[in-house]
This record gives sequence, structure tokens and C-alpha cells, in this order.
Amino acid sequence: MNRDDITRMALEAGFTDADNGRVWITDGYWDDEIKRFAALVAAAEREQCVKIVMEDVDSYDEEAYNALRARAFAILERGKA
Repeated sequence: MNRDDITRMALEAGFTDADNGRVWITDGYWDDEIKRFAALVAAAEREQCVKIVMEDVDSYDEEAYNALRARAFAILERGKA
């Protein structure tokens, strides 16, 4: 995850673009934005973890493949809790 990814997620979460490539957090309460931002970051991180788990999975035998696949799904399910 790089700076552009973080900026994109912050804007998607509802923070304001300061027109200089940076995100502006306005005065006041921003609990909802922080929660949305945290959820977006966590989802992106889960997706990266699944990619790592499933990397080269085709080279494993069926038992290892199934175990890795189950772990990948378990990682993705964490986002639904």
C-alpha cells in the first residue's frame, strides 16, 4: 500500500481533498470517516494477505492447496465480522 492508495481510501472514506495531493481533515467530529477509512485499509490489507497466501498455490499438492485456500477464505471472512 503506497501513499496514493492511502489518499484514495481517505477520499473514498469522506475526507476532503486539499488540492495539493494531501487529505484535509476538517474541524469537528469525523468518527464516521475514520471508521470507513479503517475498514478500507483493513480490506486492502486482507486482499494483499490473500495474494501472498495463494502465491504459487498451483505448485502444491491437493491437500496443501485446500489448506491454503481455506486460510485465504478465513482471511477474507474477517472482513464480514
